[in-house]
Parts: sequence; C-alpha cells; structure tokens
Amino acid sequence: MELFLVYYNKYLNSRMTIVQIMKAFTLNILVIILFSCGASLEPPKSNSDFENIIGKPIVIENIKIAQFDFPKTMIWEDGKEACEALGQGWRLPNKEELNLLYKNKDKIKGFSNYNYWSSSESENDTLWGHWKQNFLDGIGVYGYDGVNTFMVRAVKSNMNYSRDNELRREDSVSNLRLKKDEYLSFIGNPIKIGNLEIAQFDLPNRLSYVDAKRVTKILGNDWKIPTIEQLKVIYQNRDNISNISSDNYWSRTESHNKQNCDYCRVWIYDFYSGNYHYSTKEGTCRVRLVRSL
Repeated sequence: MELFLVYYNKYLNSRMTIVQIMKAFTLNILVIILFSCGASLEPPKSNSDFENIIGKPIVIENIKIAQFDFPKTMIWEDGKEACEALGQGWRLPNKEELNLLYKNKDKIKGFSNYNYWSSSESENDTLWGHWKQNFLDGIGVYGYDGVNTFMVRAVKSNMNYSRDNELRREDSVSNLRLKKDEYLSFIGNPIKIGNLEIAQFDLPNRLSYVDAKRVTKILGNDWKIPTIEQLKVIYQNRDNISNISSDNYWSRTESHNKQNCDYCRVWIYDFYSGNYHYSTKEGTCRVRLVRSL
C-alpha cells in the first residue's frame, strides 16, 4: 500500500500520465517478487536448512534430485538420516542413481569434486560399507561408514515417470511380439571378435532386464544378452565396434545367490567409466546382443 501511495504522489507532482505511473508501479512489484523468490534459493548454510537444500528439484529420468548438496560432509548413517529428515520420500541415491547423477553433473550443477555416499551396501563378505563415488573422476568403491565423511545429495522417486515408463514398457512388450523383423534389423551386420558375434546396434532405447530377455526369446537363433566376460570384450574393443553408447549395459551374469531368483542381482557394465557392479533387475539399461560361434 505504501509503495502505491509513493507512485500516486509522483502522479500528483509530475507530468507523468496515470498509465505511465501504473507501468512503473507494476515493474517495481515484479522486481520485488523476483528478488524475494531468488532469496529462497540461496545455497543452504547448514545441514538442517531443509528448504534450501531441496530448492527447485531437478528431474532426471525416474528420480528427482535436490538442488543442493548438504553443505557439510557426513558419515553414512548421518547422511541417510539427514536425507530422510527432509520428508516426502527424500533419501540417499542407490549406486545406479548416484552414477546417473555423476553422468549428468554438468546439467544438475552444484556438485563438488569429492566423494558422495549412496545407499547401496556391499554384498561381498570381504568388503564392508556402502558405495561411494568420486565426482571428479567417477571412480567408486565401498567406504567405511562410521569413519569416512563424504558429501550427500538427496533424491526421491519420480512417481509420474515411473507410471509413464511402465506404460511405455507395456507397449514395448506387446510390440516385440508383433515386430520381430524390426528387432532383427538391430542385429545388422554382426561384428566378429574371436568366437563372439556382436550385433551391429544396441536394441532401441533402454530396456528392463525382463524386456531384454523377452527380445532374445523372440529373436531366437542363439542371440543372447552377453555375459559379464563378453561385455568386457565389447568394452575393450569398443573403438572397433559401431554405435556403442557411454551408458550402462545389461549382462546376463547373475549373482551366486539363487534362493530368490525373481530378485537376483545381475552384473551391469558402465561403458562410461569402465566399471562394473551388481544391480537389481528393476532399472533399465542398454542392450547389445551377442551370439557364440
């Protein structure tokens, strides 16, 4: 109200028209609004500055990512609790999600060139702790949870993406049965390396593990998802193989624990960093089919 009276007095004491006065008043209001919005998006000053840590979340594939890191490094347990304290499903990213953040760090922005915690725990008796990844070089190892302090960036599931992606997956499954010749075209002119025949192209888009298995059944002729050893061969010869993506690729090599095979983990190979690790079958990855000669 006071601002309006200031501009009204200007009208009374100047030669400006009422239209000019109103335009100036409106512009001033817009500037105030923009500055007030920007103030709420300042980087957080403490690990309890929840509102500014979330900021304006960035959406990448099936996850929402907080705009800012927690400003202080934390041991793993504190990082987990800090993410959950944000409420509304915020959590630590798993290993695959953390790698997705690393690959998109220039788009997401605000990361340090330091190690970040994930929620993924080692299943190897000789290793201990949770997976951490360095955002300078992309290298990840298991860390000592109660000793090391690393950076934390919270994520949450993007439910809209999950449903839309599920619908697309259902469509792709029905199309697989109808368009075998279209999927055969991705075999193209296979590349031969030793006793291995490698399809010329990846299957289109990223697929779930179940969908990738369906494709191999439909195509037949011994075309399969490669083993982890076969993926190593492809990675080592990637410069001689066309259309390789810098992305995660499914292998068909499962974990040794077969007690509940619906939830068995499989090895995936990251063609960006050259690392490979276990993953659940719930996500999506690239697929390059192979056939043994």
